[in-house]
Amino acid sequence: MEEQNQFLTILPDLIGSVFFLFGVSVMLFLQISRNAALKRKIFRWSLVLMMPLVLGFFWAANAPLPIILGFIPGVVIIALMNLRMIRFCGFCGKTLVNYNLIFRHKFCSDCGASLK
Repeated sequence: MEEQNQFLTILPDLIGSVFFLFGVSVMLFLQISRNAALKRKIFRWSLVLMMPLVLGFFWAANAPLPIILGFIPGVVIIALMNLRMIRFCGFCGKTLVNYNLIFRHKFCSDCGASLK
């Protein structure tokens, strides 16, 4: 029983560490790689995997259920915003981040290729 209590006390730190390492590794991959098709696939899957990690962190930190349920729409909105803001050039593979949520990039800022 005491071992289970020890595990529950380090669980938020463990989930937070996994969340941090996963986020940093995906960010580095998106900046270093030039394969746009692979970057699109990894980026989408990383967003899908990050959402349960964020919610799992709150669960492990013993947040009340209404708080966790309240974070679900926020996590989904942030994921959708990231999908809209981040694009990848199919020609040179550059990662393009657009902070304007209304207008999207039409051309790559590095090579000038059309983004579709």
